[in-house]
Amino acid sequence: MWKGRLAARCVLVCPPSTCRERIENEMDLLSVLVENAVMRHGGATGEEGSAGAPDDDTAEGTAGGSSRSLTEAAVTYIETHLSDERLRVGNIAHRLGVNAAYLAHSFHERIGQRMSRYITARRLRRARLLIVNTDWQIKRIAHECGWQNANWFSHKFREETGHTPTEYRRRVRRRRRPDGSEKNGLRSS
Repeated sequence: MWKGRLAARCVLVCPPSTCRERIENEMDLLSVLVENAVMRHGGATGEEGSAGAPDDDTAEGTAGGSSRSLTEAAVTYIETHLSDERLRVGNIAHRLGVNAAYLAHSFHERIGQRMSRYITARRLRRARLLIVNTDWQIKRIAHECGWQNANWFSHKFREETGHTPTEYRRRVRRRRRPDGSEKNGLRSS
């Protein structure tokens, strides 16, 4: 079940030593693919409040709620809208009905990093999963992860990993064994 709906059923079989990490990676990838399918085929129009948006009750009550519930609502919103290139503190604050400066401060206090950095880190994690586990073009991956400009995405990716997206894909795939496990070196997440 995913958000109260049957999304997919899958069975993963792997050695116990790598099973937990591999399942987490596969579930993250499945989550990305399901989210993208819902956004494309679930009637999303690209407008706020469309089918791709989280339930409105996620945002309700957070303005007067605790810093913890506000931060949890922000994280939930971020996770469900990573592919939106307009994902910014101001837009999230507007959606949650709070002051942007207050949200940014609360988020930093609870998470320990600026919201913009958190968003970039989550987008890059999603990008690494898609780069390694799909044959999608880098431009498509950039778009799916919230970057309009594939060159800027490649710059940020290289800044973070030390490799261009294409180099990263080659290196990780070269290190993988036929059974899906990895040789010593790079990990996919």
